[in-house]
Amino acid sequence: MDTKERKYRFTEIVTAITLLPDLSELDEAPTLPDKTIGLADHALKSALVSQAFREGEVFSNKLSNALVASAMTNIHDNQEPTADDMSAIGLAMSIVWAHNEIPYFLHLAGLVGQIFEKFHNNDNCDFLIPSEIMAILSGNKKAKDFAQFEPYDLLENKVDVLDVIKASGIPSDLMEQLSEAINRELGNTEGGE
Repeated sequence: MDTKERKYRFTEIVTAITLLPDLSELDEAPTLPDKTIGLADHALKSALVSQAFREGEVFSNKLSNALVASAMTNIHDNQEPTADDMSAIGLAMSIVWAHNEIPYFLHLAGLVGQIFEKFHNNDNCDFLIPSEIMAILSGNKKAKDFAQFEPYDLLENKVDVLDVIKASGIPSDLMEQLSEAINRELGNTEGGE
């Protein structure tokens, strides 16, 4: 996904969430335009997290619900989840964790567990455990610090999020796991993809 596509998708998602009525007024869970397309893109996810924390809890709740509903709409019957689907769920987990919505977070963790159990026999199933789950282990107060970043700087890769994470004082073993997960997601592993 190039910068132009990333910015378009970011604007599309933020606009859709902003225009959603209160969740209590909806008959069914909201979904995003084009469901989860592009949500495995690291810069897009980072920008959405930043925007969610800038907008506040109401926006974050709408976004989380739309992310999960979009992913689950794509994962039906025996259809295998995509990296975009699992990234959407991981992003929702990060947001609800940061807002201290522990019961919803645990529900989503159980959902990820069920998806993993159903589809983990594939040769290529690394993405079934979203990399965002590793970031959650560092604590929810640090996650909210993500609001300091300008979403468009993240979309344009002007901020190296890995350097920011390193500077946050995360224990070295967890930092190593996070680095590996992020580099794998970005395709920066040895031998490349």
